[in-house]
Amino acid sequence: MTTVYFVRHAEPDFNVYDDFSRPLTDKGMVDCALVTEFFGDKGVTVVLSSPFKRAFDTVLPFAESVGLEVRIIEDFRERKVADEWILPFADFTGKQWADFSYKLENGECLAEVQARNVSALEGVLREYRGETIVVGSHGTALSTIIHHYDNTYGYEGFNAMKRIFPWIAKLEFDDHDNCMGIEKIDLFSPVMPDYENCKVRTVPLGKLKAYKYTVIFARYRDKWLYCRHKERDVYETAGGRVEDGESMLEAAKREFFEETGAVKFDIRAAFDYSVHLPNVYANGQVFLAHVHELGDMPDFEMGEVALFDAMPNKMRFPKILPVLYLQMQGWINMNMNSAEELCDIYNAHRKLTGRTRRRCEPLKAGEFRFVVLVWLLNSRGEFLITKRASNKGYPNMWECTGGSVKAGDDSQTSALREVKEETGLTVKPENGELLLKRTFGGHSGAHVDVWLFRQDFDLRDVVLQEGETTDAKYATPNEIRQMLKAGEFVRTDYLEDLLALI
Repeated sequence: MTTVYFVRHAEPDFNVYDDFSRPLTDKGMVDCALVTEFFGDKGVTVVLSSPFKRAFDTVLPFAESVGLEVRIIEDFRERKVADEWILPFADFTGKQWADFSYKLENGECLAEVQARNVSALEGVLREYRGETIVVGSHGTALSTIIHHYDNTYGYEGFNAMKRIFPWIAKLEFDDHDNCMGIEKIDLFSPVMPDYENCKVRTVPLGKLKAYKYTVIFARYRDKWLYCRHKERDVYETAGGRVEDGESMLEAAKREFFEETGAVKFDIRAAFDYSVHLPNVYANGQVFLAHVHELGDMPDFEMGEVALFDAMPNKMRFPKILPVLYLQMQGWINMNMNSAEELCDIYNAHRKLTGRTRRRCEPLKAGEFRFVVLVWLLNSRGEFLITKRASNKGYPNMWECTGGSVKAGDDSQTSALREVKEETGLTVKPENGELLLKRTFGGHSGAHVDVWLFRQDFDLRDVVLQEGETTDAKYATPNEIRQMLKAGEFVRTDYLEDLLALI
């Protein structure tokens, strides 16, 4: 593990226009003590700096306090704006963040600043692997480095720190120089991670690098298995930090045993995720485990395990785990059932692209799959609904009939087929009506057709498909609303729109 602390310099004297020699203000000199105090217990072994005076002078007091020299790295210097001082500066910086190739005559664009600084950092990582390093830096130069490793960091992030002098960013790298996480540190207002305002992103397996955490969703006896920390009253998935030298699978297996006591289980990586907070971000992988045997709880931090039909009402990380749980349901559907089934690929306008994919293959940007959802309504105003098998996504939950459109099928053909496959019933085409069209997922996702068929069936004629459905019943709209509220029915955001059309 290599740790690099970039220190955005203390307050500079903006009355001095020369970028190279601009000094710190009196306040800036005083605030350097904050830097020295912060690094006092960090085990720093190397101190580097931009050649500019304000950056060098910010880290010099700390270096002297621990007997280290400050080595100058030329390419860590700040962006060159132009040959002359410009105003208004905010307009210029906004244009540069909007277009990384934008620059003034004899100045640098952000793409050039980023390439120069990242190249310098990569050289430092090669030379000082395994060390703890401090680098005297600058607001724009440092922001482009952060953006390189976390492309969600942009002008908004830069604006949030541009008037904070000094300011620190901590970057951690694995032995292959992959960035494992970034923490942003305000020395004037230290904050704890704000998980209430985090953003969670999920992407296909292997798309991210430098994973820091594992999350393991687990199935046992047809239920979800969660664990509870000895000192908490909320439940969570198993998982934790990847230790040095571990592969992701090794870390997942270790964490899963330590936190659940499972002694026999199958485990498989499902997808990648990243969590972005105002002051930190990190990548991880999500796994799915199928438990065959539980042993005694190991003597670690967890106190017990418990089984649930869905997510517990009281759960740790309530802004993170529900997002991962939802993604896991879709992943199970795509990978555990008919994974090799061929489906057509559509564009954003519901037009066939002429390409197909296996159901388990992730969609690229601008690609869409096609899904049909089928509601069967009898003459008493009740809907025929089915219960999902325990091996599927959203296990043991109720839903209407539906599924992905196979390659070569149209919407109505798929609707008829899905009803037949999942219930054994035959609906008459003339009884059907396409009521809603929806598209989900933004740049890539699913086009959805919602069908209604008005036809009476006897529940005794329903033939449940093994591995797909385990029960069937009729339910009124109000009963379905109550099931949704209780978490017993698969999420159906369009339900009220559908009922308004019937």
